[in-house]
Amino acid sequence: MLFGIYYPYWEKEWGGDALAYIPKVKKLGFDALEVATADFANKDKAYFSEMKKIADDNSIKLTGGYGPAPCNNIGTDNLDLREKAFDFYKKMFEQMEIAGIDRLGGALYSYWPVTDLNFDKAKDFENSVIGMQKLADIAVNYGITILEQI
Repeated sequence: MLFGIYYPYWEKEWGGDALAYIPKVKKLGFDALEVATADFANKDKAYFSEMKKIADDNSIKLTGGYGPAPCNNIGTDNLDLREKAFDFYKKMFEQMEIAGIDRLGGALYSYWPVTDLNFDKAKDFENSVIGMQKLADIAVNYGITILEQI
């Protein structure tokens, strides 16, 4: 069994730079660190190579976590928005692969936090199932396992 922690435990915001926390969690006795992946698509590949090296040097297993923004809602009826979301995830997965992160958790089936409660739950559920199936098919190409939270 591995024991881990989410790096924003020490932060006031969801974003930020997780690199400094990798050696910190090792010193505290943890085995794993969950990093926020929301901005992965916007960072340079060198950042993820450095992340992998620091994690390997400290024997820390990295995992990813993401609470999707509304623009990355794979459960939406808007097909253009849904395809843009899948493009976002492809870029995220590419960066995760470089960093050696092989799993991603979060409310990936929709967006977070949900603020509009006026939606067709049955249709949203149907769209989310289809979206998650496609997301899993994409993730497997990068060696990533989707960990779903409901």
